[in-house]
Amino acid sequence: MSCRRRGPALATLLVLAGAARAAEPVEWTYLCPDGSLFAAAAGEGTATVRALGQTLTLPIARSASGARYADAHWVFWNKGRTARLEHDGKPLFVDCLATPVVEGRLQPAPADGGTSTDWGTVRGTVTYRERIALPPTAQLEVRVSDVSRADGPELILAQVHIPIEHAVPIPFEVRYSTGLIDPRMRYQVRARIVEGDRLLFITDQAYPVITGHPNQVALLLKKASATGAPKPTTLVGAPWQLQRLSLPDGTGFVPTDPSRYTVQFLDGARVAVRADCNTGSGPYTVEGAKLSVGNVAVTLMACPPGSHDGEFLRALSKAETHRLEGDTLELQLRGGGVLAFRRSG
Repeated sequence: MSCRRRGPALATLLVLAGAARAAEPVEWTYLCPDGSLFAAAAGEGTATVRALGQTLTLPIARSASGARYADAHWVFWNKGRTARLEHDGKPLFVDCLATPVVEGRLQPAPADGGTSTDWGTVRGTVTYRERIALPPTAQLEVRVSDVSRADGPELILAQVHIPIEHAVPIPFEVRYSTGLIDPRMRYQVRARIVEGDRLLFITDQAYPVITGHPNQVALLLKKASATGAPKPTTLVGAPWQLQRLSLPDGTGFVPTDPSRYTVQFLDGARVAVRADCNTGSGPYTVEGAKLSVGNVAVTLMACPPGSHDGEFLRALSKAETHRLEGDTLELQLRGGGVLAFRRSG
C-alpha cells in the first residue's frame, strides 16, 4: 500500500485505504494532562480543529519539527501522537495525546485506524414568569454539563453567551462534541440571565439531556432574588482568598491558609496575585460572564515543600468564566474545574 505525500501533513491522522489512495483523514480526540479535550483531523493542506465550541480550518504552515497549521490567531502543532493548540500566542492545550473515541469512551490510540467524533446539539427556549423588561445589555448564558460526580464539580462540555434581542421565550442552541459523551453519565442544561456581574434570572431545577433524555428542552428561570441567591457585588476591591481548587480528575487542594493564595482585581484591568511565597501581577479581561487572566509575571522563589503555588497559577491561567454572588467568586476553568474564592475583610 502507498499514499500520496501531503508535505508535513499530520501522518498520525491518516489511514491507508485501498491499494493506492488515502482514505478520509481520521479525527482524533486529544486528551491533555489536565483532563481537557479537543479534536483535530488533517485534510488537503489544512487541519480541522474543534475546540471550545468552535470549528477551525487552519492552513498548513512552516514548521521546524512536526506539522504546524496556523492562521492569524490560532496555531495547531502536531508531532507523532502529541499536539498543542495556541490562541494569540497563549497555550490553551499542551502536551495532549491523540486518543480515539469509540462509543463515547476514550480508548488507547492504536497504531492505525480510529473513529471520528461529531457534534450534537441541545436546543430549547428560555422564559420566566415575571412581567419584567430586561436591560438592553442583558445576556443569556446556557451551558451543557456532566453532573455525574456527586462530590465533584460539574464538567462543562459546552456553553454559549447570547445577547437578548427580543422578549421571552428566547431560543438557544448549544453544540457539544459527541466524543465527550459517556452513556453511563448524567448531563444537564442550565441557564442564567446576567447584566455584567449582576445575576437576574437562573434555573433552579434540573433539566436532564442527552443520555436517556431528549435534547429539546424548555427552561423556566426564576428571578435571582426568588432563589435566595445573594446579590452580586463587583470583582474590583479587596483580595479574593482561595477556598478550594477542584479539577475534573478529582484532584485539587484546599489551602490551610487561604490568605496565601489570593487574587485582587484592580482598576485598569490588572490583577494582583499571591501564590504562597510568590507574588505577581498581570492583565485580565472580563466581558459578561467571560473572564480570562493573561500572562502573570511572578517572583521565582522556591516555596516550602507542600506548596501549591504552581497548581494555583496553572489553574488561574485557565480561567474562562466566572460566577460572582455576594462575597463568593467561582472561576470556571477551561476543560473543567473550579477555583472558589471568598472576599477577604
